[in-house]
Amino acid sequence: MLQLQRIVQALSRNGLYPKPKTSAEDGSKPMSPGGGDDAAPATLAPCFTVLLPVHRPPAMLPYAIETVLAQSLRNFELCIIGDGAPDETITCSRYYAARDPRVKVFEFPKGTNVGEAHRHAVLTEAKGRYVAHIADDDLWFPNHLQEMEKLLLKVDFGNLIHVYIHSDGTLSMLPANLASRKFRQRMLDYVFNALGDTVTGYRLEAYRRLPEGWAASGPQPNPDLVMWRKFLRRDDLTFNTRMVVTALIFASERRTHMTIDDRAREVRHWYMRLLDPAEREEIIQEAWRSLVLDLLQEEVTCLGSPVTSALYAQLDALRDILDNRVQIGRPIDFTARGKSYLYMSSGWSVQERDLCWTDGTQATLRIRPVWSAGSPTDGCILRLRAMAFGSQRLAVLVDGTLQAELLVNDAWSDYDIDVAFSKQISRNEIEITFHLPEAHSPNSVGVSQDVRELGIALSSLTLLPRNVQT
Repeated sequence: MLQLQRIVQALSRNGLYPKPKTSAEDGSKPMSPGGGDDAAPATLAPCFTVLLPVHRPPAMLPYAIETVLAQSLRNFELCIIGDGAPDETITCSRYYAARDPRVKVFEFPKGTNVGEAHRHAVLTEAKGRYVAHIADDDLWFPNHLQEMEKLLLKVDFGNLIHVYIHSDGTLSMLPANLASRKFRQRMLDYVFNALGDTVTGYRLEAYRRLPEGWAASGPQPNPDLVMWRKFLRRDDLTFNTRMVVTALIFASERRTHMTIDDRAREVRHWYMRLLDPAEREEIIQEAWRSLVLDLLQEEVTCLGSPVTSALYAQLDALRDILDNRVQIGRPIDFTARGKSYLYMSSGWSVQERDLCWTDGTQATLRIRPVWSAGSPTDGCILRLRAMAFGSQRLAVLVDGTLQAELLVNDAWSDYDIDVAFSKQISRNEIEITFHLPEAHSPNSVGVSQDVRELGIALSSLTLLPRNVQT
């Protein structure tokens, strides 16, 4: 127990991300309902109720809790549900409750199966508009609730992308598409669950309309699927999947060979990786790379020799793309036909027919330029084909260094930005950040019901040698 106390105290001091100041400390205004960067006052109804059930010793629990408390959307209540959990787990949970008023601890005797009925009991008292879940051995990225809110603003039930961490250190992605009726029917007809509770969310109002919520289902391997089917059977509910990676899942059933101390060391390793924003982005790239390469490998395996050789060549080319490599002079296509999503780190909406919008006040790309022989090595031209939602001030940074400040209008134009390489800016890999302080939603100005915070739209981005004048 003493070792656990040291871990919890260290995490409390350092945290996964810098702890945000309270409104009293930084003079900021209270956060409005639905999220934001400021602390939520205690009287404000939370945007999310987060359920964290736990039944075992708290070896991994502090890491899960810290990733919840570090959310960029801070207006939530975290309900830790002790399902017959040992005393040290309850003590650990109450430590966090004493430290943060958003944390509530519910102590129950061991329930049937995974204690589903306890979850329902907590939801009868829940105050959040939406419900999210996290397992005690899983981890969230800091934008998880922010992305979940974007999804649940539009649908009753949905999920973000499920990423498995394997015990050998590799990872894989579990594809899902709840917008597809065929996909939902497959979940109803077969023992098939692509939605771990850590990446699933729903509107509390929709849950309370169900004839039965979380309830004891008897011993069976998929209690989550039993619950999800209660939503999926309803024709009056809406469903979708938001294609973003915001969580890491460490499946217990695949770790029966590991002791709880082994598991705690594993979770800590990934927790430490999440400390570094660059590492978080690399994990996201690893996840998408695993999905695409797995799908292509399946296709290659099923085909004959001549076709297989051609596909292997395509696979090698695709590996370059998945490693963020961009040939100098070749545009990155941001339309629905292009693969710009492979370079996007954060702050982007979905690719549409002719463009892709930024979503929020900051959007980031990560690119590895591939230089041709004789290309200048002192810098390059960054050419944007862009338009703005209304008129937008745009600051362009490369590897954190300001390169240009532009005014982008609501008509398509080319914008050339001269980038000089330096000790701060590498020619081998660059991170391009678009800062858009005036991004706002069409809904806020009465143009449409679109709640995205639109800044600029891109149709293409090209890196050019400095000697190219056209």
